[in-house]
Amino acid sequence: MGDIPLHEHLRHHAHTTPDKPAIIWYGRAISYAELDTLSEKFAVVLRNLGVRKGEPVALFMQNCCQYVIAHFGIQKLGAIVSPCSPLFKQHELAYQLGDLGAKVIITADNLTDVVSAAQPHTRIQHVITTRYSDFLPEVPSYTPPEEVVKSATAQGTGTIDFCTALENVDCMARAESCSLDDIAMLVYTSGTTGRPKGAMLTYGNVIYK
Repeated sequence: MGDIPLHEHLRHHAHTTPDKPAIIWYGRAISYAELDTLSEKFAVVLRNLGVRKGEPVALFMQNCCQYVIAHFGIQKLGAIVSPCSPLFKQHELAYQLGDLGAKVIITADNLTDVVSAAQPHTRIQHVITTRYSDFLPEVPSYTPPEEVVKSATAQGTGTIDFCTALENVDCMARAESCSLDDIAMLVYTSGTTGRPKGAMLTYGNVIYK
């Protein structure tokens, strides 16, 4: 296939091996075709919120299906993925979001209090929230940790529900032309020798990350 952006590899697998599992979440299999479709829809969600090519979008959650869906959706827009550690305190999150200048963040429902506290110090306009339990099968193949099963009592005022937003999308994202030299991710350093800094990874870098 040659060197193409990672999300184009996903599209290729969705076409050639559509039923093969791409993710298995406590026994719930998400195929390459389903992951491709869900990430296409999420790209539309972001586009409708005003996200454009080259703009950063923050991800603030543990590893989960929604993280992968969002990651590919962001890249399909030609936007920039910026992961934020789910262990961040308010001031740490506020610093990274402020430095990014991101307008959209996707977060788990049990982290919305941290986002709400940090938001006044950032440019965040839209908060998309999700529950880790949303993609669990009715009978998990093994017992998930409490954090995955338990939902927060509230998802925060004015937030957008991840799964509801996907359900309301009735079209696919138009393809954005991305060069392997375009910036795909901004991953922040640990800040051991100063304030954390955003390390720029290209679409070419991300293929191997």
